[in-house]
Amino acid sequence: MGEGTKIKVKLMFANTDTCKILEDVAMSTTVRAFKNRILNNEWPSSHELTTDQVQRIRLFVGGKELGGTDPQDGVTLADSKVPLGGEQVVVHVSPCQKSADNASPEKEQVKSSQCFCTLL
Repeated sequence: MGEGTKIKVKLMFANTDTCKILEDVAMSTTVRAFKNRILNNEWPSSHELTTDQVQRIRLFVGGKELGGTDPQDGVTLADSKVPLGGEQVVVHVSPCQKSADNASPEKEQVKSSQCFCTLL
């Protein structure tokens, strides 16, 4: 299947019963562009996390992660060897939540030891 081929994708979002069908995903699409499309256009309003709370999303196809880190997200779906076969490709979407910005300074400081022993 060439890079100009379009596939049908079924998105299954973690922590929700929501599924979305995408009819026109080109195999020439980069993983990064596909993730951006999901986050910006396909994110379910019923999901417990809003798009503002999501740092990044992880995609899994056939038990393997699609892309991963930023350099790996630059490959196309064709180059990442998305397993084709059957009516549609099932993609599991797992969001990674942003960390809390308001971490208290007391928790970040290392507590000094209460031990006053001298090693000889």
